[in-house]
Amino acid sequence: MKGIKKTLMAGVLACATFNAHAEVSPWGFGVKGYGGVSSAVRYSEKAKIDNKQAESDFFSNGTFGGHVYGEYAFTNIFGVGLEGGYMMQKITFTGKTKEKENKDEKNNTASMTSHSIAIGPYLCAYPLGREEEQGILKIMLGAYPYFPLKSTRKEGSQEEDIKNDPKPSYDIALAGAVAYEFPFGLSLEAKYSHGLMNRFKTEKNQDQAILKTVNHLKEAHVQHATIGIGYNFASLLCE
Repeated sequence: MKGIKKTLMAGVLACATFNAHAEVSPWGFGVKGYGGVSSAVRYSEKAKIDNKQAESDFFSNGTFGGHVYGEYAFTNIFGVGLEGGYMMQKITFTGKTKEKENKDEKNNTASMTSHSIAIGPYLCAYPLGREEEQGILKIMLGAYPYFPLKSTRKEGSQEEDIKNDPKPSYDIALAGAVAYEFPFGLSLEAKYSHGLMNRFKTEKNQDQAILKTVNHLKEAHVQHATIGIGYNFASLLCE
């Protein structure tokens, strides 16, 4: 009987030891780098460039950025995080020519680029849980304020800094992301964000005055789609 009890106790201790080793640290901290595309959305259909319809194509602007982040998992299915760093925001409007018109005619463009600092909190869910030696699937939702440090405009071939008012306003974007973190700390992430603020500082019913060749444009919001790669330095502490 004593032998059976000893065997059972040894089994319980072995299971407890195994579970202790299987636990993943609730803390995460590291870096992320992004590359993606952006465009203007929710702008007036009456916007014109040289009497042509002004349109903003989603894949017309390449953007990039880099963040540092910290994350804490309260349970194996829920956590919170905070990230911040540099992000490039860019929107381009192109005067589109109708199909029946001369296709060889060059379309004029006007773009605005902001180099911004972004920082914001996010909620994080782990649908498949968090276990050692297994990858972690993450679904994240957050809000990110963007504060422009420097902005430029380019109309035709001429590019210049926007030094005087009106300047692009700050932005607050809602973002959703899906990420997968490998057991060795490397992660891949796909994110989409949609800006809530009008990037042009306009009063009442006035047109914007930043892009001088774009007429009948009162507001525009920025949307982003990015692919990122990151590394969780906390994974080094768990080895």
